[in-house]
Amino acid sequence: MTLDEDKIYNIDHESEKPFPEQLAELVNGKFDGKMLTVDNKIAKATYEFFTELDNIKLVIHKSEMRSKVNVRHNPILQSNDFVYLMMLKEGEITHIYESENNIEVFGPKRQRGIMITNLKYPLINQSEATGYCEWFTILVRKTTLIDLIEGAKKEEVKKIISSNDPWLFFEPFNLEVVTALEKIFSVEEKVARKLKIYGQSLIILAETMNLLGSRKSEDTSRLSVHDTARMFEVKEYITQDLSVTPNLEEICNEFGLSRSKLIRDFKAEFGRPVYKFYNHVRMEEARVMLVDKGLSVTEVSQELGFKGLSKFSDAFKNFYGMSPKTMVELSTKME
Repeated sequence: MTLDEDKIYNIDHESEKPFPEQLAELVNGKFDGKMLTVDNKIAKATYEFFTELDNIKLVIHKSEMRSKVNVRHNPILQSNDFVYLMMLKEGEITHIYESENNIEVFGPKRQRGIMITNLKYPLINQSEATGYCEWFTILVRKTTLIDLIEGAKKEEVKKIISSNDPWLFFEPFNLEVVTALEKIFSVEEKVARKLKIYGQSLIILAETMNLLGSRKSEDTSRLSVHDTARMFEVKEYITQDLSVTPNLEEICNEFGLSRSKLIRDFKAEFGRPVYKFYNHVRMEEARVMLVDKGLSVTEVSQELGFKGLSKFSDAFKNFYGMSPKTMVELSTKME
């Protein structure tokens, strides 16, 4: 992706001046120590910062864009001891991991999910002139995260997140993460609001660490930035039409990969084999179509290429542990 350097606001995370103060100056916003607010020709936006816990920091982003904006976050290269998790809840803002091969992690028509990185390369948030966006960021100190992890997979996860080489992983949303994210953006209670938001953030962290545990550190360490970029291209290829089941031979031919490298690198990057990842994204899209878009079970089944309602219902129940009808009913009760 080509970026217009004249239209990029650069944030220097090695500066002594905190990120929200830098951004407030760049976009003519106001920062009161907890909330950054902007209401001008650039955007109507709020960035709410939760810094009560030194080792776990949170940012809730809400923005209605009025002009095209690119914000580049230049990382701390020498002493970056945090893990960054970013989740796009709503909208079409594009998150670009600016490496040797720019990787569009989120963006128009891309799957929602969790971006997990040590941010050794810059991250660009690119938004168009119109549209409302919500996203959520968790920064957690590596040592704290390692102390919180336990069980058989602890050493694998520790090796993965402790690596000083640049790394970037992606996990599609599961129901637990989606539910926690919805609660974070809807908490209104004044007395315990921060506690509830931190509580839901810990649920997201726990789910993410469980998902990272499905990877092998020896395989993730082999991934170059080029390999990561290519696996993201494979991800887009297999999810551009969720009514078409991916074929490994076609993918290998399309991207010039051996079967063994495709299988190893894809699972190292996304934590699942190709078909299981595709099925996860397909089922998450089915949930979105049913719950958020209000489509009927028949419409969703046809749109996603299932051969009959029973096939779709069985696949949905096998994935979520409940029927499509029950999922819709539960979602309605939660509103």
